[in-house]
Amino acid sequence: MSPLPALPPRTPSGLLADEAPPAIYAQVSVSDFWIRNQATLQATLPSVSGQSLFWNRDTKFKELAAAAKRAKLYEPGWDGYGALPPTDDSVAQGIALLDKIWRTDLTPYSVLPSADGGIGISFRGREGRRAVLEILNDGTGSFSVYGKGHPKTSGEFDVASGDLTAMFDLFSESL
Repeated sequence: MSPLPALPPRTPSGLLADEAPPAIYAQVSVSDFWIRNQATLQATLPSVSGQSLFWNRDTKFKELAAAAKRAKLYEPGWDGYGALPPTDDSVAQGIALLDKIWRTDLTPYSVLPSADGGIGISFRGREGRRAVLEILNDGTGSFSVYGKGHPKTSGEFDVASGDLTAMFDLFSESL
């Protein structure tokens, strides 16, 4: 097993010479150093898989909430077809919904602005299955579950409702 090469020196800005600037790097979770040395790192570092699911999940939800907040910075027409950015209310409702989702066994994959104006929360499941929740700027909520192995199911939900158990159960069963 070869030893790990030393990390290259950082530039005055604190970035490695081959790393992207912070605005782009925030969207990438693995640096080039880890990619180049993956086999050696996996062979020498202890596996922590399954040791701290809570902290990994908690971090993921914080990142998703931050993505929702960033989504309201989009300008009108951000999608090239005139989509409105999420409003403060739809972002707040999206973050409140993330809090409700956190209390289930579900973990969203991403939070993005909706092309219909609002926030979209996406989930990935086994065998290509997907689910999407949307909280639109007008306060309406909709969901869709689709993908390989089951028919598409969609509907609306009351964003302000305290009880979304049936929808979350559908997601858990379908994904």
